[in-house]
Order: sequence, then structure tokens, then C-alpha cells
Amino acid sequence: ITYGSKAIPKSPFVVQVEVSIDSSKVTASGPGVEPTGLKVNKDAPFKVNTKGAGMAELTATVTDPDGKPEPVTIKKVDPENYDCVYKPKKPGKYVVTVNYGGNPIKKSPFTVQVEVEVDSTKVYATGKGVEPTGVTAGEPAPFQVHTKDAGTAELAVVIENPDKQPEPCTITPKDNGVYDCLYTPKKPGKYFVSVAYGGKQIPK
Repeated sequence: ITYGSKAIPKSPFVVQVEVSIDSSKVTASGPGVEPTGLKVNKDAPFKVNTKGAGMAELTATVTDPDGKPEPVTIKKVDPENYDCVYKPKKPGKYVVTVNYGGNPIKKSPFTVQVEVEVDSTKVYATGKGVEPTGVTAGEPAPFQVHTKDAGTAELAVVIENPDKQPEPCTITPKDNGVYDCLYTPKKPGKYFVSVAYGGKQIPK
């Protein structure tokens, strides 16, 4: 800048022009930001891509079911990609918030559900319907399946009568991971009661 053919003080001025920041162009993907599929005490990784969003600071926070912060590690792989990971310590709903340049990225915050890893060895059955003796033909044979400490999975009960045909069985979920099961054997003989949790047979 000149005035009267002379440069004014501090002229010329150096001005750095940056690309505008658009956090809506930033995306996150991976198990750590998916609604389901995470397990307690297992790494929950996710990737962040900032292509076309400009240069800015990436931040990520994770809140556990009690509203407390969960540590997050952020590693810059290259100018446009980041690897992030956290490890949930308890089951429940977590909230993952990812900001770029101080603003939320696309789809942030993410709500994810964390479950206890399924362990069918912690499932057990009790009641008349699974005892070796004491069941009478034509009378209800109830039993309960207990899954409280085994994680969340599908319960399957198959009952085979003496003719090796399936016997109907009702399964009713109750509180605290307990299932009420009931079948009525139509004839005397040996019945086989098979109980599987998460696709695996429970211990006898």
C-alpha cells in the first residue's frame, strides 16, 4: 500500500488465506460409532475422514451410561484421516461426540449400545422340566433359564419326545435375565431338553 508514491508503515502486509472449514463434510465410520455391536472391555475403534473440509482441529469425546467421560485416543494417520479408539468399561448407552473446528461433524453425536460379551457357560436351567425324574405325562413341566450374567443373546429351547419329534415349548422373558419355559409331555418316555444361548449349548 502506497500513499504519495511512498509505502505506508508495515506495508506490504502478508495475509494467509485459509480454506473455509465445513464440518459437515467430515465423516466417521467403524464399530465405535455404530448403534450396536460393541462389547464391554473391548476396543471400540472408528475412523474419521476430513477430505474437503479444510484444516481444523479434530476432537472426540465419549460419555458412558453414567454421564462420565471415557478416554479417547486420536491418532492422525495423514492430513485427511484419523484413527480413534476407546474402550467401554460397562454395558449401556454411550454417546460419541466428534467435532471439527469446534462444530459437530456429519451425524454427530453418535449413540451406541454396549453389551456384555455373551458367555453361554454362565447360563443355567432349573425346575421340574429339566430334572431327570418327577415329570408326569399330560401334566405341565415348567423350568427356568437364568441368563443374568451371560450377556445379551437369543435363547433357543428344543424339546424332543420319545418318538424324536419336537414338543411345543413356550418361552416367556421375565426380569433379571430369567426366562420361564413350559412344555407338557403327552406320553411317557425319555424326553431330551436342549437349551442353547447365543447359538451354544448351556452346561448341563
